[in-house]
Amino acid sequence: MGDTAMDRQVWMVWRQRIGVIGAILFFLIAIVLIDHLISRFLVKGSEFHVVRGETVFLTGPMPEQASTINQLTAQVSSSDIQFEFQEVFRGYMLGNAMWRATVQPSVEMDSGTYRIRIGDKLGSAHHPGLDVIVHVYPDELSRKKGHGSYLERMWGISIKPALMLMMPMLLVILGCNYLLSCKIAKLFAQEGKAEIYMKKKQADELHVAFSLGTRQGVSVGQAIDILDQREIKMDEAIVISVNETDAIARIPSPLAWQGGGIARLKREELLTSLRLSLSDSSVQEDNT
Repeated sequence: MGDTAMDRQVWMVWRQRIGVIGAILFFLIAIVLIDHLISRFLVKGSEFHVVRGETVFLTGPMPEQASTINQLTAQVSSSDIQFEFQEVFRGYMLGNAMWRATVQPSVEMDSGTYRIRIGDKLGSAHHPGLDVIVHVYPDELSRKKGHGSYLERMWGISIKPALMLMMPMLLVILGCNYLLSCKIAKLFAQEGKAEIYMKKKQADELHVAFSLGTRQGVSVGQAIDILDQREIKMDEAIVISVNETDAIARIPSPLAWQGGGIARLKREELLTSLRLSLSDSSVQEDNT
């Protein structure tokens, strides 16, 4: 029994360390996602960031009276930007008339911010949503530093590579934590104990759930001890529901609850549990 307790303590230390690593990874993933979402909300839909020589597609709403490409006009603030309407189409969400165009800054043009004003030849009132702002950068590195999330601009950390690295690591950590929890639960069960994994207040009593069941000799109405993490007895509980692997017990006075985290069978039930475990082992040996 002593060796079992020692092994269990070792595994619990490892689970705690892995849990800390998992919490740090989860925190970092949350920071990357929040940073990316903030950068998305701060960017206006009419602003575009382009590298010199790159061709990008722009879309926008049609002026009030226009219905064809030939009726559209575009005022570009620099002759080094080539702007060309491609087609008129219906939007996917609301079905409104939209225009699609290509923008290509010259490879020799100066970096900076340029404006394109979309209108028509029919005298429609100008709409602010038809003003397009184009930010031109000399190269991709300059665009990343001047546009995007804070982490990408300051540290070069892009969301896709970051998530592709950290998400598999987090999944591995969660898998290891699960396997260690299963190992610890088995070692606890050998001592007639189990970690309490659920606490729920019900009226004037407290219900706790733990992974000991009829397989370990637990039955409805049975009294069990509630221990703290140092395995010092804090309270008693009465089993009110049990299946083969789990049980729920009630503590009559939730106000007296002092944070116990372990359920333990009493000595006589523990002896019964050990006899059941030995008989199960002998049955398995006979079957083999």
